[in-house]
Amino acid sequence: MSKGRILVVDDLPDWRTTLSGILLDGGYEVRAAGSREEALRLLEAERFHLAVLDVRLDEADEDNQEGLDLMRQIKVFDPTIRIIILTGYANVRMVTDALRPQSDGLALAYSFIEKPNSQELLTFIQSAFEHEIKINWNMVINSDNNFLHKLPARLRFTNQSRPPASQLAAEIDELLRKLFFTCDKITIYPIKQGFSGAAVFRVKPYFHDRGQGESVVAKVGEWSLIEEEERNFTQAVQGIVGGHRLPQRLELARTRSLGGLIYSFAGLGDAISFVEFYTKTPPSDIIPVLKNLFLETCFPWGRSRKVFQPSFSFTDYYFSHLHLNPTKLQHALSALFGQQYCLSPIDDASSQLRVGEYTLINPVDFVLHHPLVGETYLVPVHGDLTGYNIILDHHHETWLIDFGRTGQGLLLQDFASLENFVKISLLRTNDVLAFYNWESELANIPTLQPSPRLLGLTLPDPFSKAHQVILAVRQLAYQVSGDDYLKEYLISLLFHALKLITIMNLKPTQRDLALVSASLTCQRLVGNFRT
Repeated sequence: MSKGRILVVDDLPDWRTTLSGILLDGGYEVRAAGSREEALRLLEAERFHLAVLDVRLDEADEDNQEGLDLMRQIKVFDPTIRIIILTGYANVRMVTDALRPQSDGLALAYSFIEKPNSQELLTFIQSAFEHEIKINWNMVINSDNNFLHKLPARLRFTNQSRPPASQLAAEIDELLRKLFFTCDKITIYPIKQGFSGAAVFRVKPYFHDRGQGESVVAKVGEWSLIEEEERNFTQAVQGIVGGHRLPQRLELARTRSLGGLIYSFAGLGDAISFVEFYTKTPPSDIIPVLKNLFLETCFPWGRSRKVFQPSFSFTDYYFSHLHLNPTKLQHALSALFGQQYCLSPIDDASSQLRVGEYTLINPVDFVLHHPLVGETYLVPVHGDLTGYNIILDHHHETWLIDFGRTGQGLLLQDFASLENFVKISLLRTNDVLAFYNWESELANIPTLQPSPRLLGLTLPDPFSKAHQVILAVRQLAYQVSGDDYLKEYLISLLFHALKLITIMNLKPTQRDLALVSASLTCQRLVGNFRT
């Protein structure tokens, strides 16, 4: 197996041959270029771990420093590539500038080597791989149910074009070898994927001198998504919120396109997601878990740092927070028209919808033409509390992962987010009309405290389980806030339901349910906010 891929750039053919030979003999895979332009073409077509650059790429020009220009271009194109500079005439300023740490804590160049000492190149390269690149090529990787081979197809990209499947597979392999650099073997167990476009899984590490280590949770996804999560965690969680079964730290690694995280917990042990737990557990055992989640794990965030907002646009907040916009909502709505569940607009303006014999408010039209504004307080929130981001240990205590949307938010939005998830994603039904009748009862709430009527409803499976769990969530929301936040709770339910209609990998039935839920919530909100 190759120790790594190295790009050599030197305008002199003899030096390219000499350097390439040294590196090939050292066990590395090598490509060589004679100019900056040729090097950039190779960088575009292939991935490298390290580049060896001559400062002067035109020996006829004594002032030529194209190698340094190329170094800066490489760092913009792929910051993961480490660079070693070869020169016969380096000055103090040149060396100082290249070796000065940048904003990420790393210098532009790993080292400078004078050309007459090029035999030392292998020593410097070995040091760069050992101390900065850190890829454990000897680690054995096993995956449960062939999960690793399926992983590239599960990743989604929003801020960059999707790399080829073969490149994604290679980058995933390298990420794991970076994240678990000190391990001799890891075994990967899938955790059902959420909506972020990244993949979350449980990893069991093994060490030859210590045996099996404690399981950890890892995440792999588009680099910008992982970078944002690490930034949110650092700013909103680490050192600010503690002692409530949150990660102690995030361990980060990246390749050209992807980023990876390890959520480092103390005492997590083997764990399952809330989705797995909900599926196989009766409501009587789910409700204590919800109390643990909202009263011990999430809500301590809301006890501090309330920031008053006298005129707050809930519409603008949720559009930004959930990455919604009018075009996306209208496109998602149009995609649902004409489905087998009889969802159709009543008129060209689509101000109302029809589901079976029922006429509904068009929730997209409602939020676009009825700005929701009011006073409120902002508090720290998880921001994406779905069943995929809640982990349970063997004591059924809850732990949180995925901080991509963590920051200042609304007090009850995490409660509403989980209710919406249970209602749409965990409820297994294709009966839209039965859902309409049930949601009509849920949406017509005079208070967050569940009414005797709601508590006394007798419902068939699968509605009965979801009903009991949702009422428990609302009871906890009421316990935390009282009724002052009822409107905010309804608004949060509305926008989280609208978000689900834009997720095209959900079943059409689920998006229909989300649309019905959003519409009935709008009906409850009409007249309650100034427009």
